[in-house]
Amino acid sequence: MKKITLVLGSGGTRGFAHLGVLKTLEENGIIPERIFGSSVGALVGGFFCKFGNYKKAEEISLNFNWKEFSSLLGLNVKKGLLGGEKLRKQLDLIFERADFEDLEIPLETVATDYFTAQPVYFNKGSLAEGVHASIAFPMIIEPLKKDGKIFWDGGLSDPLPVERAKENSEIVLAVNLDRYPHPLRGKRKIGARRNVGMAIRSLQHHLANYRGKGADVLLEPELEKEDGFLDISSFLKEKKGRRIIDRGSEITQKNIGLIKEKIRE
Repeated sequence: MKKITLVLGSGGTRGFAHLGVLKTLEENGIIPERIFGSSVGALVGGFFCKFGNYKKAEEISLNFNWKEFSSLLGLNVKKGLLGGEKLRKQLDLIFERADFEDLEIPLETVATDYFTAQPVYFNKGSLAEGVHASIAFPMIIEPLKKDGKIFWDGGLSDPLPVERAKENSEIVLAVNLDRYPHPLRGKRKIGARRNVGMAIRSLQHHLANYRGKGADVLLEPELEKEDGFLDISSFLKEKKGRRIIDRGSEITQKNIGLIKEKIRE
């Protein structure tokens, strides 16, 4: 039987769907050999790879007091509303100060080099740093500064790192959360926040489609009616989180036969 590598893409609060994918895979006896994560995919991947099972990853995601993150909020718009050093300390607590080398399942996260716009991959050293770099969305989270370089959100350069994963993998299963919410039905209120969000989603939709080419199995959960990636309030509402988890479970169950077939080939 072939071993499977899982790629968890960017997507903000839609990242709860990754938990549903992991849940259904685990229920079917499929544990990824390793995981690649971009942006929120790096965060969820960090939870799963650190503790080695879906239940713990779900517990942290849904039961962790995300409201504590409000204590990290600042007013420095130039750097980001969430301070980098405080955020890393919070992540270090969640990850129990683990390094990538300590993980139950190997993980690689992707960030974007601020000066070159090229993707940078983290698989050694501090897990908190690797995740921080990958989720540092401009103006929301202060970027990671290390060794004279600046790193921000992986979704800006490689929202679905399939090409990277295929370098040493037998089967690549990728989860794309950056599909554009089409068609947009009915009349919708147009405002500055919505326009910015939709513009970014449009760009990442095309970039993710390009980066996702070559995956042996591509999962795209039905999330058009769910929360946008800038809807931080979703992290504070367990009901919303569970609904998005269910979308990930549904698409995985729908394709579980194909996934098992690929493993057996």
